[in-house]
Amino acid sequence: MYKILIVEDDNTIAERLASHLKKWNYKTVCVRDFKNVMEEFKKTDPQLVILDIGLPFYNGFYWCQEIRKLSNVPIIFLSSMNDNMNIVMAMNMGGDEFIEKPFDLNVVTAKVQVIKTMALLDVKNVKKIYTTRFGGNQVEALHNVSFSVEAGEYVAIMGESGSGKTTLLNILAALDKPTGGKVYLKGNDLSKIREKEMAAFRRQNLGFVFQDFNLLDTLTLKDNIFLPLVLSGKKYTEMESRIAPIAEQLGISKLLNKYPYEVSGGQKQRAAIVRALITQPQLILADEPSGALDSRSTDELLGLFNAINDNGQTIVMVTHSVKAASTAKRVLFIKDGEVFHQLYRGNLTSDEMYQKITDTLTVLTTGGEHRE
Repeated sequence: MYKILIVEDDNTIAERLASHLKKWNYKTVCVRDFKNVMEEFKKTDPQLVILDIGLPFYNGFYWCQEIRKLSNVPIIFLSSMNDNMNIVMAMNMGGDEFIEKPFDLNVVTAKVQVIKTMALLDVKNVKKIYTTRFGGNQVEALHNVSFSVEAGEYVAIMGESGSGKTTLLNILAALDKPTGGKVYLKGNDLSKIREKEMAAFRRQNLGFVFQDFNLLDTLTLKDNIFLPLVLSGKKYTEMESRIAPIAEQLGISKLLNKYPYEVSGGQKQRAAIVRALITQPQLILADEPSGALDSRSTDELLGLFNAINDNGQTIVMVTHSVKAASTAKRVLFIKDGEVFHQLYRGNLTSDEMYQKITDTLTVLTTGGEHRE
C-alpha cells in the first residue's frame, strides 16, 4: 500500500487530509509534533511526504532539508503563503509540488496521483557499443532500448545469453555508461552525476541483490548488512534501529552474529536482501537472485520479493528463471539488444503467467518477430 507521511501541526487540516486520502486506499501517518518528524519518517519509510511550510520553530524548509539527507522521496509542500518567493524556495529545497491553503481535496488527490504514477526509472533510447581491444571491431550490445518503471512496480527482465540484459542492468546501476540515450532515476540524469558523487548516489538510491550474495566471509551477517550505512557515515544507533524490523521480517534476527560460511545459501540471500533494504533505496536491482539457490530457498526468496514489493518497494530483476519471472508484475524480454516484447501480469495466476512467459520465450528463441 502506498504510504504517505503528513507533517501538519493543524489537527483539523491533518485529519481532513488523512481521512480523504484513506478513501483512495492510501495509508497515511500524521505527525503533528515537529520534534518527531525525522523519527516518524525513519519509522514509516513513506513513499510521499506532505509537508506544511509554516511549522513552528523549525519550518517545512528545514525538515525538507533533513529528509533530503536521507531520501529522495517526493515532497508536496502546503502553504498559506502563495507568493513566488515561497514557491521558488520550496522547489529549490527539493519539493516536487506546491499546494496553497485553503485547498481543494480533489486537487491534493490529483497531485498525489501524478506523483505516484510518475516514472521512478525512465530509460530513453539507450544504446551501448563496445569496441574490441584488438582489431577495433564494434559490437552493439544495446540498440535503442526504451521503457519506464513506476514506483512500486516489480519488473523482471529476461533474454538469452548475449541478449544485452546484463549490459542493461549495469547501465541501470550506473556501473557503466550508455553510448547513446539517457537513464533517469527519479528525474536525475545518471550521465550528469559526477564520478566522485556516484558512489554516494548509488548507496542512497539503489539496493543490490546478487546471484553469489557478495557477502564478505570475514564479517558477520550484521556487519555485512551495516557496511553501506557505515560508508554513508550513519550512527550505530540508527543502524541498529534500521536492521531490527527488516531482519525480523526476513527471518534472520537470530543469525545476525553468524558468519556467511556458517549459514545456508538461502540465509545468505536473505542477509543480502536486508543489506539492500537497509539503505531505504528507491530501487532494488536484482541480478539472478535465485541462481545459486535450491528450489525451496528459491520459493522462499520469491515470496520475500513479493512481500517487500507489496510494501511498496520497487524491484527490477534480471533472470533466466521462468519461475522467478512469473512472480513479477511485468516481464520485459530483451532480444538482440532491443525490447522484443513485454507481458503484464494483471489478474493472471503464477501458473498462467508462467505459461505466457514460456510461450514468449519459445517465440523469441525460434526467431519470431513479435514486438510490443
